[in-house]
This record gives sequence, structure tokens and C-alpha cells, in this order.
Amino acid sequence: MPLWGIKYMDVDERWWIDLILQDHQPEIENVIVGSGIFCDGFNTTNARILARKASVEATDLAEWPTDSAVVLRPFGSSR
Repeated sequence: MPLWGIKYMDVDERWWIDLILQDHQPEIENVIVGSGIFCDGFNTTNARILARKASVEATDLAEWPTDSAVVLRPFGSSR
């Protein structure tokens, strides 16, 4: 089962990551705040959530896109 991650910024410009185990690409939750649209992590109810809103620095995981999910690797895979 793939391990998925997402890095996102909230309206207060704090950075977060979510990590989940799920067979298919997870949906992303977007929220409208004022005139802006912000990602609010994964929109999921049946996946195994490993981390939800784990705080990170803006420079951490700089190679991760901030608008889509990243598959990190299949769970149990050595590659």
C-alpha cells in the first residue's frame, strides 16, 4: 500500500504535512478563506492516517509540490 504525503501552507502562512497509507491517490481538501483558496491536507475518512497537520518549516521538504499529493513509496518496499 503506498505511503502518500502532502505539504501545505495555511492562511497564517504556517507549513504542515499529512502522511497517509492508501491504495489510490487521495483527494485534497481545499478551503476558501477570504479571496484565497488554501489546501487543508487530505480529504479522507477511510485511510490510515500517520500524521495530520504535522508542523514543518517552509524550507523542509522543498522538493515536495504544494498543490498535489506525493507518493513516497509502496509500504513495505525497500525501494
